[in-house]
Amino acid sequence: MVKGKLNEAIEDAPGTNSSHSTQRAPSRDNIKAYYLKPDLTDRLDDLMDRWGVGQSELVAWLLSHALADVESGSLKPTWETKKRARLL
Repeated sequence: MVKGKLNEAIEDAPGTNSSHSTQRAPSRDNIKAYYLKPDLTDRLDDLMDRWGVGQSELVAWLLSHALADVESGSLKPTWETKKRARLL
């Protein structure tokens, strides 16, 4: 049930194609790599196992919702400035 809802949310997310027959494999331009601290990767692994979804699917869903929250103003960062700005 959770996987079905996750699939629906991903298909309905802006910038995704809801028609399975016209979806293409991701291009190199859509592949990004980011360093994540071990505690975050552990949490992602736990969710993937619990929900039975793949890594890309889960990260896309989580990032889509987080970006929507930032863009709507409901999630605002706290800044710490030293030599380089850092999100807290």
